[in-house]
Amino acid sequence: MRQHNASIDPAPGASRTPDPLTQARRLALVAVLLILAVLAILTAFNLKSQAINSKAHTQWHHYSTGIERKSQLISRIHQHLGYAGMIHHFKNAVLRRDPAYLDQAGQHIEHALEAIAEYRALGTSTAEIEALQAVDDTIDRYTEKIALIRQMIAAGADAHRIDTRVKVDDSAATAALASLRTIWRQNHEATESAFEQMFHDYLSLSRLSNYLQPLYFLFSVIVIAIFMRLINTLQHQHQQQLRSERRAAAIVDNSSEAIITIDDRGRIETFNPAASRLFGFQPADVLGQSVSLLMPECWRQRHEAYLADMQRRGGDVMGKVREVEGQRKDGSPFPLEISIAPIRDEYSKRSRYLGICRDISQRKQIEREQQQARHLAEQARRDAERASKAKTRLLSQVSHELRTPLNAILGFAQLLRLDPRHPLSEAQAQRVDEIEQAGHHLLELVEELLDLARIESGHAQLQIEILPVDELLQDCLSLITPLANEQGLEVALAHDHRPGQRVRADAGRLKQVLLNLLSNACKYNRPGGKIHLRCQAAPQAGRLRISVSDTGQGIDPDKLDQLFTPFERLDAQERGIEGSGIGLVISKQLVEQMGGELDLINRPGQGCSFWLELPAAPAKTD
Repeated sequence: MRQHNASIDPAPGASRTPDPLTQARRLALVAVLLILAVLAILTAFNLKSQAINSKAHTQWHHYSTGIERKSQLISRIHQHLGYAGMIHHFKNAVLRRDPAYLDQAGQHIEHALEAIAEYRALGTSTAEIEALQAVDDTIDRYTEKIALIRQMIAAGADAHRIDTRVKVDDSAATAALASLRTIWRQNHEATESAFEQMFHDYLSLSRLSNYLQPLYFLFSVIVIAIFMRLINTLQHQHQQQLRSERRAAAIVDNSSEAIITIDDRGRIETFNPAASRLFGFQPADVLGQSVSLLMPECWRQRHEAYLADMQRRGGDVMGKVREVEGQRKDGSPFPLEISIAPIRDEYSKRSRYLGICRDISQRKQIEREQQQARHLAEQARRDAERASKAKTRLLSQVSHELRTPLNAILGFAQLLRLDPRHPLSEAQAQRVDEIEQAGHHLLELVEELLDLARIESGHAQLQIEILPVDELLQDCLSLITPLANEQGLEVALAHDHRPGQRVRADAGRLKQVLLNLLSNACKYNRPGGKIHLRCQAAPQAGRLRISVSDTGQGIDPDKLDQLFTPFERLDAQERGIEGSGIGLVISKQLVEQMGGELDLINRPGQGCSFWLELPAAPAKTD
């Protein structure tokens, strides 16, 4: 095989533009750092708040099960010893010389001893132990006199003589009960002081949080801005990839050259149609085979050495045009011009080589261009899918991380509003209202982003079932009527379908779609306008069409192609209409996942009619 060297210098490498993916990583890192900063502050506040709550719980448990219970037991002891208690019945037994009072006195003694035993079980100080012992001793002295009273009454002794013999000094017990009361009062006051200190600590923490609320809000705005920038960066990268693939496909489509690629061991990986026509082999015949198959027998023995030389001196041999001899399938040799260039696989990091072959007499390459174009298109599709999945993962992760600081902002705003000891002024209350409104709006946006991420990633679980249309429409109508009444709108339900008509769909998701369409009909309607909710048979057999029509201004025809684009709200911002620009996107994807279709009929200046079609189920008959 003859070989002629051509001294053609390799083309200089193309300059590289900044990598959008690197920019996206940097933005994501900044967003994560900001979120971590907010989480660190919130964690510190939560730990401090938990410490205060734990201390309050412990103090209250100690008070309710100890101090407060002791107060009740002191009252019980006093009740069973004092008036109408043990001492009262003891004196009545003496004065009236009636033993029956002694039995009642004995019962009060038992109850008093039970209360004393329970008091001791709660834990006592030295002073309490001494006081309880004094009460115990007094009860013992009274108990010892009961048998003597019975004997003297039986012997007929008079009351004065009995009283003289059995008289007991109970002043020690009275002083002991007073001491127990004093101890309880001191413990009670100490507990109140501890609770007051904990309340002051909590107020201090709450006041500090007031100063940090603007910081939390600023952090949230910055994170949202970074998040939006990330989305724009990824979309820009995706568009650049598509443009690059289209340019490559266009080059291949307009090429008439035979192209062969081999791996670092000389095995053929791709063999385009032009190469098939050139060599007479089909791809199935050569794929996985050594490229020496395309060489005359005399050159096959040199192939290994030549391949090693390419790997060793790639800069000297790559990019140069060589004239060699090739061999067709029928064994006939032919003059061949070949240019070899390295291809770096960024994923496997293995070297591959691309050879452009030209038959010096005939150059036909139309089939190769078609084959290569299909290959590049498939690669573009895979790249687009990877970019879409990366965007969905990012939406889900960042949205989850945003919910924690947003819930904290709303929680602290509610604490400010509900603080009875430090009521807000009118101006402060208005600011708190603005914080809560902004927080709720932002939280709704995050929830919609999470829902969109779940739907796009295929994690939205749908429970397809047979649903009665009448009941579904009535539920949606009852939910949207209050909003319509606030805006002075009339809502009407048109009965254009058979009674008992049913549809196959997910109940919750279908209601979500209809409520979104009805809510949009309220937002974009004119004052005093009307909303019509209608169900009827679809043009396509076996399907039902549900439509929501309004009497608003309709949509600019030039902007219809942007209607189902995420975050695209057309001119809603200029008209002061709240929203995120995600609801219609979510609704369309949900309807399509339920096997249906969502679209609209636009009447500029007169309103819109959004309709969705879903598979119908057999109507229910009575």
